Amino acid sequence: MYYQKLDYPCTPKTWNISDDLGQIEYIFSDKTGTLTQNVMEFRKCTINGVPYGKGETDTTRSAKLQEQVDNENSSNAVDLVAEKQLMLKEMSMLFDNPYMSSNLTFIDSNLFCDLRADDKQSKAIQDFFSALALCHTVLVEHPDENNPYNIEYKAQSPDEAALVGCARDVGFVFIERHQDTLTIELLGERKEFTLLNVLEFNSTRKRMSVILRSPEGSVILLCKGADSVIYERLEEGNQDQLKEDTTVDLQNFANEGLRTLCVAYRVIPDEEYNVWARNYAEASSSINDREEKIEQACELIEHSLVLMGGTAIEDRLQEGVPECIATLSTAGIKIWVLTGDKTETAINIGFSCNLLQKDMLLIIISASDKESTRNQLKEAIDKFFGPNVEACNKSNKHALIIDGETLKYALDQSLKHLLLDIGKRCNSVVCCRVSPLQKAKVVALVKEGLNVMTLSIGDGANDVSMIQEANVGIGIAGEEGRQAVMAADYAFAQFRFLDKLLLVHGRWSYIRIAEMISCFFYKNIVWTIAMFWYQIWAGFTAQYLYDYTYILLYNLAFTAFPVMYLGAFDQDVDAKTSLKNPPLYKRGILQRDFTKSKFWLYVLDSVYQSAICFFVPFGLFQHGTSHANGLQNNGLSDLGTLVAGSVVVTTNLYVGLNTMNWSWLCFVVISLSILSFYAWVELYSLWYIGFFRMDLILYTEIDFWLTVGLCVILSILPRYAVKYIHKTYWPSDMDIVREQVHNTKKIKNRECEENDDNIFGNTGVFLNDENDYDSVTVVDVHSDMDEDIHNDNSSTNVPLVTLDTPTKPRSMSKLPKLPKISSLKKTRKDSIRSTEQLCHMNSGKRQSFTGFAFSGEESAFEGFRRSVYQPKQKRTTGLRSNTFTSPSNKDKEKSFLSVLSRSRTLPTALFRRLSPSPSRATSPNRLNNDENGQNVRRRGNSSNEEVELSVILPS
Repeated sequence: MYYQKLDYPCTPKTWNISDDLGQIEYIFSDKTGTLTQNVMEFRKCTINGVPYGKGETDTTRSAKLQEQVDNENSSNAVDLVAEKQLMLKEMSMLFDNPYMSSNLTFIDSNLFCDLRADDKQSKAIQDFFSALALCHTVLVEHPDENNPYNIEYKAQSPDEAALVGCARDVGFVFIERHQDTLTIELLGERKEFTLLNVLEFNSTRKRMSVILRSPEGSVILLCKGADSVIYERLEEGNQDQLKEDTTVDLQNFANEGLRTLCVAYRVIPDEEYNVWARNYAEASSSINDREEKIEQACELIEHSLVLMGGTAIEDRLQEGVPECIATLSTAGIKIWVLTGDKTETAINIGFSCNLLQKDMLLIIISASDKESTRNQLKEAIDKFFGPNVEACNKSNKHALIIDGETLKYALDQSLKHLLLDIGKRCNSVVCCRVSPLQKAKVVALVKEGLNVMTLSIGDGANDVSMIQEANVGIGIAGEEGRQAVMAADYAFAQFRFLDKLLLVHGRWSYIRIAEMISCFFYKNIVWTIAMFWYQIWAGFTAQYLYDYTYILLYNLAFTAFPVMYLGAFDQDVDAKTSLKNPPLYKRGILQRDFTKSKFWLYVLDSVYQSAICFFVPFGLFQHGTSHANGLQNNGLSDLGTLVAGSVVVTTNLYVGLNTMNWSWLCFVVISLSILSFYAWVELYSLWYIGFFRMDLILYTEIDFWLTVGLCVILSILPRYAVKYIHKTYWPSDMDIVREQVHNTKKIKNRECEENDDNIFGNTGVFLNDENDYDSVTVVDVHSDMDEDIHNDNSSTNVPLVTLDTPTKPRSMSKLPKLPKISSLKKTRKDSIRSTEQLCHMNSGKRQSFTGFAFSGEESAFEGFRRSVYQPKQKRTTGLRSNTFTSPSNKDKEKSFLSVLSRSRTLPTALFRRLSPSPSRATSPNRLNNDENGQNVRRRGNSSNEEVELSVILPS
């Protein structure tokens, strides 16, 4: 989870919620900068109703790949290299642009053809890009002092830098900002504008504006923002056709997965501006309710706007995002994306990143008032999840799409139960045009309404409220600063690391802590209840059975370290296997590893073991024995030492039995913990008078060691028997995968040993020619494990070690060592469960097989036998010979293929039904193309409406 580009590893900020990572059921994610790179590239725009910009986006390219477009259609794609050269040629005919970047993202030669026409459309293009060069808060940097034409822009957001950068590349260059003066170069001509006011962007306004005084003296307001916000403030009258054309273009851009903005302007009379400026100054200097008063002042000036056009910016997905989302979905985790983008953009990004799939039914809720929201939510529940669901609406997967305006009403106290009801039934949810406050409310709704573990992940300051509301917060160290990182519980640099954090480390932590807590209670109950049994004979006088030092060191040294090892290092399977089998994570979602029934079973087991560890020593040493030196072993110290020793050995071995990763460290820790008790008794008896030579009294008697051994066996045997029966006849998914991994490793190790023997001459084979080697073919069962788990339906586990014997006869000192058919185990029986019963993960009542079955087909086994065992030649003389005849190529090929088709391992109905692999899908809406495959381009405004746009550059 280390990102080399930023030199940023995964950084935990909180250390006490690691087990929560193994129980996450809902993930709430931002889109921009979290799922995407947050590196913006200006791709397309629409000016006065005319679309510009050629080329494909990642979304359209992935859609074409999924649809498997034939070569004839794909040949109609635009040649961007030729188009770029043509655009540069058209630009050079108008002016020289030394500021142009070497990495052009906006390519369309038609823009400069229209710009050269010197008509109404040409004036609209100049106004549009002039607005992009002026309506911003970016700063100019010159990385190369010797090259004044090399300009870089530093902005608060990547979108703003991309807009100003595109304007620079097409000839509208923002040169510098000096106090209140903005200097730009328009098609080679330098102009200066006076900056009067900046109305900042925020998540509530969803727009930003600047008020300028042009060189001609007029006051101009330039505004850019979301289309829904800009359209509400347009001047009513003669812009209907322009709004309709621009809306169509923005819809097409959104269908390609592009982020869209609208640009508008307004000429303000001097008298109106002077009055407004005084009101705005008063609001800005207000002490109480300053933000509300500023917002009210902005509303007084941002109205009666004239629409200029719209922009489309591409924000590409991060590496590995589709695969990560698919893996998390297979693990049973539901993902909600909360974004500020418009609905069409969010839907197409959802298809690109595997959040939405082709087989999903999209439920789109869009309303303008509370009553309409109520009706749409109820209708959706009845139509898709009610008792009388139509056949066409029946689907295993649904996705909910809801916009911010509708979400405002759906989060009302009287409607949020409907939103929660439909949301929990959907596999994915996409909330569009939402504010940071709405993000936090959605997270709180799910966390409190469903009582589940939630995780929020984001990269910007607008995600902080969502991150803090969830049970676990993840911050992405991206392009928008470190606000989200500082507020999060964990931080890393890429979204793709989330699957490893949850499916590997989170699941391990949950399993470790669940088992550690149970074992910790168990070992203390055994120790304490054993003293309780003694009180029956002590008359409940509170006399201690153990020595004080035993009580002091029991949790400090004798039994502490095995439990610590269990909680820190134990793991059921390795990281690679965990990622290959995401459904193993569902045990954490269902909280199967730490339940009340499991806890009380541990308590019952500890009470039983305490009785064994007390009554067996008490019964055997009740009368005691005498030694030749006059010492006896029937004292309280003797009994307490014997009981304590039995408890220490039993509890440590019991913890080891529940440990799944038996490494060398595990054996060392358990062994040292047990030996530490007896070493302490030895040292303690040397200098404490009450324990004088206790080691000679107990350690020299065989009865002492037999009693300890008997107590350990009687205590652990029931637990061992239960575990054996459960794992043999009712194994969990984890048990099955662990068995398969173990068998695979064992088979591979045997194959390596046998191949080493055959290749390096351990079989006594002498080669007649130095270049005459045996050809050894090994089928790597381990490399096919992933495929076997998900695709195989066979029930055999036969590895292949096929020896292609040489055609030349050769003399041998002894017979070669024959490969073993290691997987045809005679001790295992055929499965008593059918393949249909293998996966019941939702219910937790999994049925599985008891062993590996193999076919008794004579021909298949005979072919395998012939490929391994080489028949002897008939002797022609009385001399002893070890020469073998080689089987024919035909027989060899037949034997190889007959066994290869049966060389799979585990039947894998394991997880296929519950979690079908997600597929990426295309959006139902696409651009309308003409016969040549190009976007249909409208020329100007088709109606007779007159809209004056040439305000910045008068004709």
